[in-house]
Amino acid sequence: MLALGWTLLLCASVSITALQFMSVLQHEGEMAESIKRNWHLLELFGFYIFLSMAPPTLFDIFGF
Repeated sequence: MLALGWTLLLCASVSITALQFMSVLQHEGEMAESIKRNWHLLELFGFYIFLSMAPPTLFDIFGF
């Protein structure tokens, strides 16, 4: 499950970053303005922290 979480977070990060990069290259003013209001990259960073530094679950403690 941890590997799946890391894989999906990586895919989401790459896709959101590519979307923002392409919108800047296309000079879309509306999309460029949304970079300032876009919280998705900040949320992904928080998820990376929670995923990598999470406390052990009961499954980890009891070795399931």
